[in-house]
Amino acid sequence: MEEEVLNSSVTLIDDEGKEMNFEVLDFIRYNNRDFYALLPNFELSDQSDSPDEEEKYFIFEAKNCISDDSKYFEEVKDDDILDKLSVIFEEHFKKIF
Repeated sequence: MEEEVLNSSVTLIDDEGKEMNFEVLDFIRYNNRDFYALLPNFELSDQSDSPDEEEKYFIFEAKNCISDDSKYFEEVKDDDILDKLSVIFEEHFKKIF
């Protein structure tokens, strides 16, 4: 799955049923779990207009649905794991971009 979604876009649906489009920036496997860095394709309400401000990306974990063979994305809530993943993704971004 990871190779076919890189450099593509995904649509996620939030808890309120709102669709949000993201560009897939990168994928990593960490502790036998799949994580994706996603860049929103929409305006963030808390994003600064400062030209020095880097674009904000989000890290999601891909999980398997129990009822079928599909995958879904879930927000990473563990701050320790999120910090470690951010460092790994930032290193990847330096090589890619």
